[in-house]
Amino acid sequence: MQSKLIVTVSVLVLAGLIISGANLLTVGGEEGFLQGTWFDQLSVEGFPTLPMYCSYFTDLVGAEVGGTMLCSINKIELPSPMGTFVLKGTGHGAWIQTGSHEFAFSMAFFITNESGDLVGLSKIDGLKHLNEAMDSYTGEGTDDITDFNGNVMASSSWEVVGTKMTVKEPTK
Repeated sequence: MQSKLIVTVSVLVLAGLIISGANLLTVGGEEGFLQGTWFDQLSVEGFPTLPMYCSYFTDLVGAEVGGTMLCSINKIELPSPMGTFVLKGTGHGAWIQTGSHEFAFSMAFFITNESGDLVGLSKIDGLKHLNEAMDSYTGEGTDDITDFNGNVMASSSWEVVGTKMTVKEPTK
C-alpha cells in the first residue's frame, strides 16, 4: 500500500512538472541559457547631467526558470530637469528566448524623489546576446522613467556586459 502511494505521488509530481513546462534539467540545450545569476556592468546614455560615477555602474541580475528576473541595485541618483530621481532596491521582470543565444527582457523598478516619495517607475526593455560558452553576454536597451499615469519623464539608452556567477569550491 505504501509503495503504491509513493508511486502515485511521484507520477503526480512528474505530471505537474511536464504540464507546467518547467525546464529544470536543461544544462546546455536550446532553452534555459540565461538561467543563473549575473554581474552586470552598465553604461548609460541620455541623462546629460548624470554624474560620471553613475554613468557606469554594476548590478546583480537573477534569471530564473520560467522566465522571471530579479535585479538588485544599491542606489542610483538620476538628475533630470524635473528633479533627481532615485532608483534603488529590487527590480522585477520577465525574459524570453528570442533566438539561439538571444533573449529579450523587461524589468521595472520603483522610482522615488529625493524626499523618498514614490513618483513613478523605471521601465527597462532590452536584448541580451549570450556568448557560445554561455558564461557572458552583451546587450542593449532603453530605460523610460514614467509617472504612474505612464507619462515619460526621462529616457535613456544603455549597454551592458554581463558575467555569469560561478561557484567557488571551498578549500579543504
